[in-house]
Amino acid sequence: MGLTVTILAYHEAENLKWLLPDLKEVIDPLVIDRVEYLIVDSAEPTDDTPEVCRAFGAKYVNQEEPGYGGAYRTAIRYAGEELFLILDADGSQDYTQIPKMYEAMTPDTDVVIGSRYIPGGSTDDAKSSQIMSRVLNFCFRIGIGVNVHDFSDSLRLCRTADLRQLHLTSENFDISEELILKLKLMKGGAITIREVPISFKKRIMGQSKRSLMKFIVCFGRMLVYSFLLRILAGKKYDPQKHDARAQQLVDLLLYCVVGALTTAINLLVYFLLDGVMYYLAANVVAWVIALLFSFVANKAVVFNSWNWKGEALRKEFAGFVGSRVATGVLDMLMLWFMVDVMAIQGPFPKILDAVVVIVLNYVLSKVVFRNKTQQRPKDDLAAGKEDV
Repeated sequence: MGLTVTILAYHEAENLKWLLPDLKEVIDPLVIDRVEYLIVDSAEPTDDTPEVCRAFGAKYVNQEEPGYGGAYRTAIRYAGEELFLILDADGSQDYTQIPKMYEAMTPDTDVVIGSRYIPGGSTDDAKSSQIMSRVLNFCFRIGIGVNVHDFSDSLRLCRTADLRQLHLTSENFDISEELILKLKLMKGGAITIREVPISFKKRIMGQSKRSLMKFIVCFGRMLVYSFLLRILAGKKYDPQKHDARAQQLVDLLLYCVVGALTTAINLLVYFLLDGVMYYLAANVVAWVIALLFSFVANKAVVFNSWNWKGEALRKEFAGFVGSRVATGVLDMLMLWFMVDVMAIQGPFPKILDAVVVIVLNYVLSKVVFRNKTQQRPKDDLAAGKEDV
């Protein structure tokens, strides 16, 4: 049986120069038929990672899809051996425990995870990050329904054939949780995961790719997605049917939440300014502030679009504002037609009008943000991460 050692390495050439030989010293003594070292770089190299890979005999590929999740899927696609070991390029994970992880990969084991949160494990992360991480892992134990203590650590050993059967869609760091969720569903709930204690240290060199806001949004979405997918799938999981439906429900649910918050902000600002300035001016200010909040929240939370630079952002903002102005005008015209022309009295015209506008806003927002993957800037194709 062979082993593919995978490193997702965005702008990590300096780390690879010492990490690759260190890994070879740890892994080569193991009794493994074949070992390949697979390095997944960004779509376009940003440093001398290709040269480093050639120097150490590592297999080099460029990621074919955007984001950390895209790099992960690229690695699965190009892995050439039966076992798939993946770790970060920054050396933060205790790779000296890989032999124990390999030993724990018994024939009846599906996944082995390097864990910071079981006896013998530790982390040098800040206390605030540790608290957030433990809360996250507790929530995913409930959401996914698997008794794992460290879902978010990416040092793990899996079976390549199992991974290739999964329909993984996440573009971000939450692909680690998605993998466990869908592996469990694919196996009908009968999944065996073992954890080996590791120590987690802060990276020695290079810059962190961690983004707190993206972390909160991505893992929050994945948690909601986990609950909904398990409910939809029941005991007969169909990826083609259930994955898309669960994602649609997540989008709709988050859209409703963002819509409610937008309305609350609009009202709050209006009532704070009413009396301080002319009421129509207060209404305009409230509308503008609510619109800005709605754009940011819909872009990041609902449609998971993280390109905040350049022409793509300007086009999205212009399209979003234009669509909201258009539905605002339609709102006024529909209400006028039903009340003044059709002489419909009572709350019905406003309720019907509001429903139509909400649906149209959602559809138009999907159009505005539909090209988020194609619009992603090169420096956001980052494959590297630090576990939270």
